[in-house]
Amino acid sequence: MHVAKKQFDGDVFSHQDLSEATFEQCQFYRCDFSRANLTDACFIDCSFIEAGETDGCSFAYTKLKDASFKGCNLAMANFRNAQCFGIELHQCNLKGADFHYASFANYITHNSFFCSAFISGCDLSYANLESMMLEKCELFENRWRGANLIGVSFKGSDLSVVNFQVSNGNKRYLTKLTYAMLILITLMFAECLWKGFKFVIGSKNNYWEI
Repeated sequence: MHVAKKQFDGDVFSHQDLSEATFEQCQFYRCDFSRANLTDACFIDCSFIEAGETDGCSFAYTKLKDASFKGCNLAMANFRNAQCFGIELHQCNLKGADFHYASFANYITHNSFFCSAFISGCDLSYANLESMMLEKCELFENRWRGANLIGVSFKGSDLSVVNFQVSNGNKRYLTKLTYAMLILITLMFAECLWKGFKFVIGSKNNYWEI
């Protein structure tokens, strides 16, 4: 199935089988994809939130195995508990997206698993990725400003040319904050590939670049 240049408003795709479907230059406003099967589905230059809205579309509990989103606006989208193994997100707006409890891993046994995700050139500012397992994944050229990365494991992932930013609201605490953030980042990104890492503090003219 190939759909192009179509607008969907308030449509419910829950529990539908849309595997291998392709949507190009479509608008999905207030749509519900929860528990749908989007395995191998492809979305190109699509928007999942209308201008001025505060909530994006829901992909809660959705099967997104090997799904692809390229050049899409997924701001404020809900990916909670989604199955995201093998997902591709390229040059997408993911500001405020919620990935809590989503899974990028394929479990062989309870203690044996491997991850797969290709997330590149995306804006993940203020996204929620708490406790995510994103090991040995392609995660380069993304912006993570203000993202919730508590408990995330990026072990072995490619984090080339990533960008973090810390607000410079109170200069008195800047030194301590910088030191604490660098320790935290070192622990979170152990054994990752770092190249062109940029740690931005306050403004474009005041940053570290490795």
